[in-house]
This record gives sequence, structure tokens and C-alpha cells, in this order.
Amino acid sequence: MPSTVKLYETPEELNTLHSATEVKNLSDKASEIHEVNAVARLINLAANSGQSSAVWNHPISETLKATLESKGYEVKCPKHAVSSNRSWIISWEK
Repeated sequence: MPSTVKLYETPEELNTLHSATEVKNLSDKASEIHEVNAVARLINLAANSGQSSAVWNHPISETLKATLESKGYEVKCPKHAVSSNRSWIISWEK
């Protein structure tokens, strides 16, 4: 899910007055960028501790689900989940 839109992170980027078009582009993509970053962090921390799966207890976008699956992850909603889009098991060992 590579994106040409990049979050403003450095002091220089945060202190620069960007064009309205650029800022609108970023605000439209920000939640997607944060979702990808959060899931990547969850997966990487789980892998660092020797796990082969992680539980994501938030809704997941269809775009991110497709991206994960295209990268070889298995993304499943647990059978016992109260809401069908609220809890996900992301695994990387088949």
C-alpha cells in the first residue's frame, strides 16, 4: 500500500505552510497511513517476541486487508468475535 503522500514529521515540515491542495491530500490519506503504520508495528512487535500471529482489535479497511493478503499474511475474523469487523487475527505462518 505504498502512497506518494507522506506525513509531516520533521520540525521543518511541521513549520512550513504547505499548499491547500497538498494539505488536503495528506488529510485524506492520513487515517490510511496511520492504520498501515499501526498494523505494521503490531506485526513487527509480535514477530520480535517470537509470535506467528497478532490480534488487531479495531476495524480494518478492505484496502489494508487486501494489502496484507497480497504480502502473504492470513487475515481472519475470529469465530467468537462479537462484531464481524472489530477483531482480526493476522498470521504469517501457514
